[in-house]
Formats: sequence, C-alpha cells, structure tokens
Amino acid sequence: MKDMAKRMMDKFEKYWSEYSIILSIAMILDPQMKLEALRFYYSKLDPSTCDEKINHIKGKMYKLFEEYVSVRSNSSNASSSQPTCSIEEHLNMEEDQEIDPYNVS
Repeated sequence: MKDMAKRMMDKFEKYWSEYSIILSIAMILDPQMKLEALRFYYSKLDPSTCDEKINHIKGKMYKLFEEYVSVRSNSSNASSSQPTCSIEEHLNMEEDQEIDPYNVS
C-alpha cells in the first residue's frame, strides 16, 4: 500500500509541476481571467514557484508581442503617422487600472 501511495504521489507532483505556457497565455488573453487569476491559481498550487512561473510566462508574452510588432511594422508603410507604444507603456496602462479577475462584466 505504501509503495502504491508513493508512486501516486510522484505522479501527482509531476503532473502539477509541469505547466503549459500556451494554455497560460490563453488564460491571460481571456477577458474573464487575466494575469491575476493565473497568479491566484499558481499560488494555490505551489506558492514557492508562483512568481518564477509568472515571470517566465510574462517573458514569453513579451517575446510574442515583440515578434508581432516586428511583423506588423515590416508590413506597414514607413510613412505611417500613428505613434507606436512600447510594451512597457502598454503594461503601465494596464497596471494603472484595478484588475478583478472574477469580474465578468
């Protein structure tokens, strides 16, 4: 019985220690969930690695956004008169607003 419980616990820990970056990004982009909801769930699963996982996912999102900006700027005219915002400016605008991950309005 003890050996079976040990194997089950090992599988359980392996399952929860691995996380999908794609699904995490999808959750952040979901208007009803956002980053704070992801932070909440990761902190419930493993508070010691929550910040590390969140920072890793944010880094991946920065790279994705930079790639999008690069592709977008290459396909647009050089004479475009619209100013572009940096990633930091976008994030600062979002951080200024209070975020409630459970608000469905």
